Amino acid sequence: MKMRNLFVLHTQYNLILGTGLAHTVFAKDTNHLILFQDFNISDMVRDSLISSYQEVLFLTGAYPKINEQYWNKIRRYPVINHKLKQFIKNDYDRVILVEDMCIPEMYIMKYSGRVNEETEFIWLEDGSTAYFSNGVVSGGMGANRMTRMIRRIIFKYIFRLNKYYDLNYYMGGHCLLKHAYVSYPQYVQEQYKSMELTEIPDEAFEAGIKKIYFNMKNPFYDKGILFVLDLLHVYGDKRRDVELALEREIQNAHENGLNVYYKYHPRETEVLDIFCNEVELERSISMEGYLSCASGKQLRVIGIKSTGLQTAKKMGFETVSLIRLVDGDCQVSDFYKKIGIICL
Repeated sequence: MKMRNLFVLHTQYNLILGTGLAHTVFAKDTNHLILFQDFNISDMVRDSLISSYQEVLFLTGAYPKINEQYWNKIRRYPVINHKLKQFIKNDYDRVILVEDMCIPEMYIMKYSGRVNEETEFIWLEDGSTAYFSNGVVSGGMGANRMTRMIRRIIFKYIFRLNKYYDLNYYMGGHCLLKHAYVSYPQYVQEQYKSMELTEIPDEAFEAGIKKIYFNMKNPFYDKGILFVLDLLHVYGDKRRDVELALEREIQNAHENGLNVYYKYHPRETEVLDIFCNEVELERSISMEGYLSCASGKQLRVIGIKSTGLQTAKKMGFETVSLIRLVDGDCQVSDFYKKIGIICL
């Protein structure tokens, strides 16, 4: 039976998985998309999304960074909420979302549930989150018990989210999420093991990349090293150690006659001087997009704990993590070893 699905996504990695599922597992269904733009979206990506879904709603997200300032959120949310009310008039069988801790997502659940009380709410993994903690502490009104209580009163009762308001301490923990689509169900963190877990098939991942990055040009030539970076602030007081390690890897690459490429996180605003003489890949394009057109897989991919490492390995590239420099906890390296990433 043909069903109606609503995908609620934020990042290019989300789009790869969501769009891949829409073209494989849910290919016979009607698929709609709400995209909160957490990155600088290119015309290529926008065009591919419009052709991939029957209906698409583009909304402002965490890009540019100024959008995440408290007062800017207050100004944005009423506009977003109005657009959501206008868009969600369909009877959805499934709502597949990522950022269940965000207020707009809770309103999406409410509006969908109001039209169809039988709507199933499904969590879609957001890269590494399903497998290990990235060490980033929640801020804003989710920072401590008092502010969480205030947030609950405001949105659950005053703004009437009612049963659709739930703020857990981890993504995917909303009380209405009983089912999840993940890449490695056997390796998820403990808190996800009670959910019904469905593995995202490799063909969905491949289909998502091909559909979104249908017009990519290959920026690589000969053999090389590609450094994929997390948001720099996540390295904390280990940042200098990370820079020194990356600098050593750059020197080794040069000594071996290899080209050096580097890719910042799409929302990164800082730069590292150690890369001043190397080739930067455009931040608005995901690493998966670039790797999709790398001829002959002549790249070695190096990073710390970026989601890009998982996808590089899945795509068949030699992949290395320097995680031991920044994380004494073995949770990250244990997961990487299980999926074949080399940890140094």
